[in-house]
Amino acid sequence: SYAIESIHLSCNYAYKDVVQNITLGDDYYFTRYPVVEKRLAQAGVRLALILNRIFDKKKADTMPLYVQ
Repeated sequence: SYAIESIHLSCNYAYKDVVQNITLGDDYYFTRYPVVEKRLAQAGVRLALILNRIFDKKKADTMPLYVQ
């Protein structure tokens, strides 16, 4: 489900209005950067959740499997 989120964002945001065979400028990067920051933060939280489930067997059953 995380990969589907990324595909959706890629198609509808990251590559929207991008023309093939051109060099992307600063405007492109700066307008997409907030989404990149959010996705990296989500990845960190999700990784922490997975690692906590692996290494804290006592709480493993009470921790959610999916985080927005």
